[in-house]
Amino acid sequence: MLENIFNFESIVSITLGSLVSFKALKVKSVINNQSPTINGDGNSVTYNNYMEKTQKNFKYFWNVLFVIVFILLPVFGARFGVALYSFSFLSVVFCLVGVVMTVRNYGGERALDIFYIVLTLLISVLAYYTVVNMASFWGYYQGYYGRLFSAIASFRPSLPYIEYVTGLLYMFIISFGFVMVFVSLIYSTFAYIKERDFDEVIKFSCYHFGVALIGYVLASNTLWALKNNDLQYVLYVLHAPVSFFTSFF
Repeated sequence: MLENIFNFESIVSITLGSLVSFKALKVKSVINNQSPTINGDGNSVTYNNYMEKTQKNFKYFWNVLFVIVFILLPVFGARFGVALYSFSFLSVVFCLVGVVMTVRNYGGERALDIFYIVLTLLISVLAYYTVVNMASFWGYYQGYYGRLFSAIASFRPSLPYIEYVTGLLYMFIISFGFVMVFVSLIYSTFAYIKERDFDEVIKFSCYHFGVALIGYVLASNTLWALKNNDLQYVLYVLHAPVSFFTSFF
């Protein structure tokens, strides 16, 4: 799938990552060139709120992105898969550049942002194997909405109907897991946008790695494998990301 790194979806990933990085770094540059303004009785110093507004903008952007990707997934699932595949390689680069520029602009007080590089690397590996494990899923997922609406309209309490709806539910869970990994990778890649103390960095990292890990497990269809007692596949899903790192030793 290496040829997929140089196609339309990868260009979209590069463009999106570049735009976010450019805006964040531009705001940092503006902040560094602005002097603080003193208000009140002279005992309080109020700095400009460029970064605060940017953090809020990106917070809403990620939430909206989650919803958009989830809604469009049945239609453009394969394209999102290739985009995530490409971004799994590019995310560490974007994060590394952002963190280096942040530390350069703010100094040692932002050294904790280095943790985000490690976090992004871990999630990017999960993202890579998510796409690999879902390679055959997108063909089945096409036309999901039509089948879902048809199932709702033709409700009947029978065993075949329950099995059919259960299959649709599994697809829903898989797609939800994919979006969890997708958005978690973006969160970690651009985590340097917001300044956090040590406790917040650890909490942020554990939370988003946990979300990505759960998303990876769900997207890899392990629930269906457990239902069918396919423990060998479950072990593969759990071992694959670990084997990536152990292969270097």
